[in-house]
Amino acid sequence: MEKFFIYLVDFNLGLLPAARNALKGIDPYIADPGFFMPPWILYPVFPLTLIPESLASLIWLGLIVGLALMSLHYAALHFHMPPDRRKLMLILGLLLTPFSLQTFFSGQYTPFVMLGIVGSFVWNRPALTLLLLSLKPQLGALSAVILVLKLAKEQQWFRLLGILAAITVIIGISFLIVPHSFSHFWKGVLAGRSMSLEREWTITIPTALKLLGIGGRYIPALYLLIASIIITGLFLRRDLPMIVICSLVLAPYAREYDYVLLLIPALYLIHQRYALIPSILLLFFPLHRFFVGDRSWSWISIIIPLIFFLILISETRKQLKGLRAGP
Repeated sequence: MEKFFIYLVDFNLGLLPAARNALKGIDPYIADPGFFMPPWILYPVFPLTLIPESLASLIWLGLIVGLALMSLHYAALHFHMPPDRRKLMLILGLLLTPFSLQTFFSGQYTPFVMLGIVGSFVWNRPALTLLLLSLKPQLGALSAVILVLKLAKEQQWFRLLGILAAITVIIGISFLIVPHSFSHFWKGVLAGRSMSLEREWTITIPTALKLLGIGGRYIPALYLLIASIIITGLFLRRDLPMIVICSLVLAPYAREYDYVLLLIPALYLIHQRYALIPSILLLFFPLHRFFVGDRSWSWISIIIPLIFFLILISETRKQLKGLRAGP
């Protein structure tokens, strides 16, 4: 069996040891100073501690691939794609792009959040959606805020309070599994935030402002202003591809495996046959590092979603012109 062992770095070195430590009563944040993940992500990992690690890795890989596949399937339904062979081939093709493979073979759980973002549009399960989005708050916060605003606008106050109470209990229990893990978790989050300024990490708007020295102590206020404007615009016109891109560029920090989220706007643009070649090239752009190394990645990492953003704006303007022109 070892001969077929699939080694997923973040699962085999991060999630699985953390789950084992938690079950032994050991604080995973003390046992591994590099562990920054929220403790409630360990819920689906706990059963995998009971089986051989090689089989656990295989099951986890199947789970995150399945979640990404499910996300693209629901996104395709949202985009009104016909259920034909072209849709199947397009989705399978997207799962073979560099951003997808980076996520899958690192064992990262970004597909959970990906499903939550898509679910905020296609499901009527806000509790499950918000729980999935909470697994990576830096990526899921934008969709979560817009979903909560939607429920508030519909005056579903009791439902909203019940959902938030249930999620609080689920998250709270995860902190009770290991005493004192709450403070250690937040220390880990802050450590992860400071590490985001290292050159090998991806660049988002907040980290770009910091690295460029723009705004100084006014960066939080400037960031809040930008985020508020974007949240208002997205709430008024709920647009799945735009929310995905803004979630990436507004995140306090992100890593390359989080760019699996870009499959959603790519699916939309390729389906619309708008900017087909640029969209495909952007998804495969990380391959350039095989020739030039990693040094050029950090700033390119914010350029890629911003190009997607401009393509989507151009496509939207084209649609609006068509509507104004009329029959």
